[in-house]
Amino acid sequence: MKLIKNIIVSFPLLFQIASANCQNKQALNSYLSNLYRNHIMPGFSVVVVQKGKIVFSQGYGVESIGSGKPFTPQTVSAIGSLTKSMTAMAMMQLVEQKKIDLDKPVITYLPWFQTANKEMSDRITVRMLLNNTSGLYSNIPWESEEASENSLEYLVRSLKSVYLTREPGLAYQYSNVGFSVAGLIISKVSGEPYSQYMQNKIFTPLKMVHTSTDVSYIERLGALQGHYYGLDKAIPAMRESHLKPDGYMPAGSILCSTTEDLAKYLLALMGDNAPVSKASIDAMWKQNISFPGLTKQDGGDGANYGYGLGWMISNIEGNTIIHHGGSTGKMSSFTMIDIKNQTAVSILVNIDLSFVDKYRYATEVNIINNIRRLALGLETSSFGMPTVKDPTINNYTLNDTLAKNYTGDYILKSDNVNFLYAGAQMTISASKNNQPECIIYRGKQVINRFVLDFENEAFAVSRNTGAPSNVRFKLNPDKKVSGLFFADMEFIRADKATGTSRQEVNVDKTLSFAIPSNWKVAIGQKTFSAQSPDKKTELKGVISESADSILRIQFDDQYINAKQVEEVGLPHVERVGTYQWKEKSYVCKIDGVLKHVITLQAAIGNRSLSLALMCPPVDFTKNIQQVINLLLNSVNG
Repeated sequence: MKLIKNIIVSFPLLFQIASANCQNKQALNSYLSNLYRNHIMPGFSVVVVQKGKIVFSQGYGVESIGSGKPFTPQTVSAIGSLTKSMTAMAMMQLVEQKKIDLDKPVITYLPWFQTANKEMSDRITVRMLLNNTSGLYSNIPWESEEASENSLEYLVRSLKSVYLTREPGLAYQYSNVGFSVAGLIISKVSGEPYSQYMQNKIFTPLKMVHTSTDVSYIERLGALQGHYYGLDKAIPAMRESHLKPDGYMPAGSILCSTTEDLAKYLLALMGDNAPVSKASIDAMWKQNISFPGLTKQDGGDGANYGYGLGWMISNIEGNTIIHHGGSTGKMSSFTMIDIKNQTAVSILVNIDLSFVDKYRYATEVNIINNIRRLALGLETSSFGMPTVKDPTINNYTLNDTLAKNYTGDYILKSDNVNFLYAGAQMTISASKNNQPECIIYRGKQVINRFVLDFENEAFAVSRNTGAPSNVRFKLNPDKKVSGLFFADMEFIRADKATGTSRQEVNVDKTLSFAIPSNWKVAIGQKTFSAQSPDKKTELKGVISESADSILRIQFDDQYINAKQVEEVGLPHVERVGTYQWKEKSYVCKIDGVLKHVITLQAAIGNRSLSLALMCPPVDFTKNIQQVINLLLNSVNG
C-alpha cells in the first residue's frame, strides 16, 4: 500500500514539471520570435540542452535575404572561434594518451618552431597556446599559395619572421595564430592532417554529421555565405571562390556546423560520452589567466573573465558560466554553459553579431543569457546591454561645400588589413543631409555600406546596422582629402595613389584593366605590352587558357635569363580586389644596367593572367603605386 501511495503522490509532481517545461518553451519561442522581428538578424537557430536532454531546438528567419529558405536547426553555418574549444579537446585526447605534455615547450613537438626572437619562442609551451598567453599575435599578414592542409604548416613556419613583443606565459592576448600552432602539433603528433583527425576523433564519434572543415563537403552541405552590414538591413554575401583550407583552421576560419550537431557536442561535454575524460573537461574549464570582462557601461558587472583551455569562464548574475563566441565577419555563434543548472545554449546567426550596433540591437551576450534564463523559468534581464547612450552622437553638420571634398574612390593599402577587408576598395558619394554615403566593396561584393556622420572636418563615425566605427581623414592644408583611416586601415584616394589619369585596356574582348593614360599600349591576340613615356619602364602580359596551371611569362633575353639575374625575392601571395596574385621579384643586369622586375599571376575565371613589369630600381616603388596597384584593383575578367 505504501508503494502505491508514493506512485499516486508522484503524478502531480510529474505534471508540474511537464507544465513548467511547456511554459519555458512557450516563453522562449515568444522571446525569440519577437527578437527576430526587431533585430537585424536575417536568420538564426537556437538549441538548449538541460540535464542530458534537448529541451528546445528552433530556427527563425531565412538562410539568406531574398532566398525564402527558412533557417532551421539543420542549417549549416560557420561557428568561428568556437572551433578553439574543439581544438583544445583534440589536444586533451593526446594528453590523455601521454603523447603530449601541456607544459612542455612547443619545440618538443615542432623542433624547427621559432619566431624571429627564438630565445622567447623557445619558452612557449603547449598550454600557452591553448590559454592565449603565448605572446603570439592574433593574426599575421599572411596568405599561402597552398590550397591544402600544407597551408597550416606554411603559416606556422612563416612565424620565423615575426617578433614576439610579450613575454610568453605572463599575460592574456587572444591569438588565432596560437591555435594554428596547436593544430599543427595535433597533426604532427597524431600523424594525421588536422581536419582528418578532427573528423575521425571528434565529429564522427559524436555523430556530428553536418560538421566539417572539408571545403568540398561544406559546399555540398549548402553552408551559408552569411551577410554584411548595410544601412538599414543586412547585405547578402556572395559565394567566395577563394574558400579553401587555410592556416587558421584550428582557430575557426572554416569549420561549419548546425545547432542540431552542436547539441550533441554540448550533451557530450555535460554527460559521460565525451571523447575525453571528465578530468580533461574540468581542466579545459579551469581558469588559467584573467582579462577584462564586460564593463558596467556595456551592461556587465566590470568583473574579469577567465580563460581556460579553449573556453572562457565568467560569473554572470551569480552563476559560473563557461562560454565562447565565434566571429567570421559574415556569421557568428555563441555558446554558453551553466554548470550549476546543467543548462547549455548555442546560437548560430547568419550575420556577425559581434560587431552589431549595440545601441540599437540586442547584443549576443544579452541574447544568449536571456535564452539561458528563460530555459530556467526566469524572466529576461538587461545583462549585456549598454547602460549609457551612444557616446558618438553629436550635433555637427557638414556644409554642402565641404561635403564635396570627400567624394571619390579610395584604394586600400596592403599593410595592417583586417582579413575581412583584404583586397577591398571604397567609394564615397554624395548623400542626403550632408552625410556622404560610403560603400566598401571587393569585386562585385559589397562588404560594408554606411553614411558618414561627421564630428568635425577631419573626423566622422560610420552609421549603419553595425557598431559605429571611427573614420579619420587626411586633410591637406587646402582641406582637400588625400586619404582616410577606417577601423585602423588606411585608404588612399585613387587619384593620389596613382598620381595620374587612367586608360582602360581591353584584351581578348573579355579582360579589361586600367593603366596610366600616358602609356603606349600594344595588344595582341593573347598578349599585350605597354611602355612608359620615358621608355624606361615596360609591362608585359600573357593570357593562358588554364587557371589550374598558372604559367610564369617566358621572358626573352632582354628580360630574365639565368646569367643576368642578380637577386631573386621570396614568393609572395596577396589578395587584391577579387583575385589572389602570386608575386615574385628579381633584380637583373641587362646590358650592364640594373633592372627591377616583378612578376604576377592570378586565376581569372577559367584562365590565367601573367604580368611582368621591368623598371630601374629607383623607380620600382613608384611603379608599384602608380601602375601595379592601379592595374590589380581594376582587373575585370
